[in-house]
Amino acid sequence: MAVAKNEKLLSSSYHRHIESALLRREPSFSHVFFARGGSENESLVTSPSSTATSASPDACAKLCLLASSSLSGFSHFICARQHHSNEVICLTETSKLWSSLASAPRCDGIVTNLSGVLLGVYTADCAPVLFADGRGRCGVAHAGWRGALGGIVESLVRGMVSLGSRVEDINVAIGPTISVSSYEVSDDFVAAILAHEINLTPNNEVFFRKVSRKISTGDRVCTWHFDLGEYVCARLRGCGISAERIDFMRLDTFSDRRYFSHRRSVRTGEEEGRNFSCIGLL
Repeated sequence: MAVAKNEKLLSSSYHRHIESALLRREPSFSHVFFARGGSENESLVTSPSSTATSASPDACAKLCLLASSSLSGFSHFICARQHHSNEVICLTETSKLWSSLASAPRCDGIVTNLSGVLLGVYTADCAPVLFADGRGRCGVAHAGWRGALGGIVESLVRGMVSLGSRVEDINVAIGPTISVSSYEVSDDFVAAILAHEINLTPNNEVFFRKVSRKISTGDRVCTWHFDLGEYVCARLRGCGISAERIDFMRLDTFSDRRYFSHRRSVRTGEEEGRNFSCIGLL
């Protein structure tokens, strides 16, 4: 969608953000990881609560459209209708850009070699994954457990390669996502992951942790917790991306209230929203 010239731009003092130290090294593109608003979050990008707390992707897209004004050099913002898939769109022509989220394709990854186009991904516990090769290609992926298990990371890397990237040149940052300490899962979930045949490690059990906690009766129960971020890292390494080219930022959306968390909103009843992450070629 084109950046509307008549939109009221949010002030630079109101908009702050975090960046990946790894991706910041490359001057040919810009990227940001946005967070929710509120007085306790002044170190990060903030936003009007009437927009930021909405779970509507259209409202989130407008928020990111406004926020993209803090990144100079971009005339379009592109965000897909995500649905936990392994589908990736390659954008190589400006004529193929969509004008609104309602007309966007259903996919969970976008890659491009177009300058001036800001790619966005919205998350609320899933991993926002930003890719760049420093040679004129970049991409975004929405990697929840379903997408990661289904191969969204591999699809995104293939998309980058199809545009001319070399795997050994690709740098990746994984932004705010739910951490293993906060991500309790069922026995069936564990079985589903363990049953999936992938050559990441000798076995997938390394992505699970058994956690003991006290319940209301005073008894202790043990539950499984899943390390989504490390799982995504392993999938990236399985594509041939070296560990030193992966920046897993380890920002927990559940425990860190600077970020929106779907799981936390279900548990506490607080308003639900989306975190945004963006990258684009200058």
